Amino acid sequence: SLDAYILTYCDVSTPKRIDRHPQNGHRKGISISYRIRTRSGKLAKVCQKAFCGFLNIGRDRVQRVCKRHLESGGPPIERRGGDRKSKKFLAKQNSVMSFIKKFQTIEVHYCRGRTRRQYLPSELSINKMYLMYCDQIKDDELQVKQSYFRYVFNTKFNIGFKRPATDICSKCKMYKETIKFEKDPTKKQALMVRNTVHKRRAKAFYKLLKEDRPNMITICFDCQKNMSLPKLSDQAAYFSRQLSLYNCGVVLGSSKAKLTKENVFLYVWGEYDRPKGSNEIASIIFHRLCNMNLDNIECIRLVADGCGGQNKNSILMGMCSHWLATKAPINIKSIEVIFPVVGHSFLPPDRVFAQIEKTVKAKESLVSPAEYYEIYDKFGTIVEVGSDECPVYDFKTEVGAFFKPPGNWHFHFNPTKRFTFTKFENEILVRGETSYVVNNGTAASVIKKGRKASDMKPQRMKAGIPIKSAKIVDVDNLLSKHFGNEWRKMCRLEFLKTIIGDRTKLKADPVSECEDDFDEESCCYDHDASEWGHDDEDNHV
Repeated sequence: SLDAYILTYCDVSTPKRIDRHPQNGHRKGISISYRIRTRSGKLAKVCQKAFCGFLNIGRDRVQRVCKRHLESGGPPIERRGGDRKSKKFLAKQNSVMSFIKKFQTIEVHYCRGRTRRQYLPSELSINKMYLMYCDQIKDDELQVKQSYFRYVFNTKFNIGFKRPATDICSKCKMYKETIKFEKDPTKKQALMVRNTVHKRRAKAFYKLLKEDRPNMITICFDCQKNMSLPKLSDQAAYFSRQLSLYNCGVVLGSSKAKLTKENVFLYVWGEYDRPKGSNEIASIIFHRLCNMNLDNIECIRLVADGCGGQNKNSILMGMCSHWLATKAPINIKSIEVIFPVVGHSFLPPDRVFAQIEKTVKAKESLVSPAEYYEIYDKFGTIVEVGSDECPVYDFKTEVGAFFKPPGNWHFHFNPTKRFTFTKFENEILVRGETSYVVNNGTAASVIKKGRKASDMKPQRMKAGIPIKSAKIVDVDNLLSKHFGNEWRKMCRLEFLKTIIGDRTKLKADPVSECEDDFDEESCCYDHDASEWGHDDEDNHV
């Protein structure tokens, strides 16, 4: 600064003799000698008028800086400008911050754990919070303007407002609406109790999901909604059936664990290879269990949603029994399979899927599995289902031959939320619990008499299933409208060319061949739900 420059070329000292000023009579208690640097680099003494002329400043400023330096003995301190209001409004700022901290943030499920941003319910806004602040704070000295309240909210907190939920629990919504309009106090109280029990069961599940013990490993798995292949921005894609690409996410660790490529595994396959059924899911978990480091692990906890066709079925239970009897290390004592309360099935894989879908949404077109895999590779380790690395086994046939039907088990299968498998001598015992905390069930074998889980020998299933000709015609029409009739000559579309083949060999369904101009009669026909890429979560209830 200029003050520091002045002190560099001025020598300040106390005069040996103190005289009175001839005009005003004040004592002169400072002596200043001025110097400037010549072209040769040497310092030369000059008078006060010359020094002030070189710097284009007044003598009063020079004397003021030198006097302050003589009194303090330290470097000059800039006193112009600066913060003059923060301390003045400190009480108001603390009052606003204390009020905002009273709001409880909600858990956001569809995000990776690296963000520190918190969220408030979608019903709130900064304006509503400001009006609530004005109603609660009666002290006039702590009242603030809305602009200042917004400034504190935006600069002192990393808080946003959650979007309205689209997949909330049906039972929670039913209880909320019924309690709102119920007039009978007795019935209203009963509904409130049921609602509380329902939410506590859901919290008990999430508490198990957060549990992290040194001798236990948690494995969460779930299927992502079907990805369209090809994904095009063409409006004709809305009316056309497309191929589906499947993705089953497996995450190692509790819900608090950081999601990295080392603990996130994405098992991918297409509908042109094999269906998305219980054999595929059981084979995926079997592959993951066989390719893990289970040293010092005594308990394995599998967590998934309660989709009957994929996760909650006897095929998965038979696979767990077979692995525990044949492949499990000696240190593994038990396997727990836990299913959530219906409507409260937010799992760590959902956070991975949210990031994938956010990236996919930004892409204008994706026409091959390799383009999808390039996106998947950013969020997890890719494993191709059905390859030599991860074969698919026919567990369904073996379970039907070795295990009793679920209706003949010693506990009710459907209401059970926890299945526990333990090894006792040469048998695998199963215990079913409807509670997440209390253990009231009895462990017993569910295998047919004279059979053992270790004798199961599931056979590897071959890849390749036929695709409906009508769907292939739809995809061909879509590609022709988007890329032209010569789309087969494009290198980028080589994969789709292999799947579709020669259209002349297909017997197209006349209903599915829409003309260039779409009309209601030709396009509004009923489709199979599995061909539209709906998420399996819609059918879980």
